[in-house]
Amino acid sequence: MEIMIKANDAGQDNGEMAAWIDGELYMHVTGFNWRTTNELKIKRISLGIYIHNNPKDNTCWFDDVALSTGYIGP
Repeated sequence: MEIMIKANDAGQDNGEMAAWIDGELYMHVTGFNWRTTNELKIKRISLGIYIHNNPKDNTCWFDDVALSTGYIGP
């Protein structure tokens, strides 16, 4: 899976988020207003999974994680 987040220009609704699974576009949403000033930058990612009220043990493994300011590709 690959995820792209593009910050908007301050005061404009031109931010984007897209996701690809096995190289195929899964979703692409435009019109986000992520920030109100250009000084705010995307500086952190978080990997996780949410499982609610499950009595079984749950394990989530992340493999081959990469972070880039440009396209990496599948």
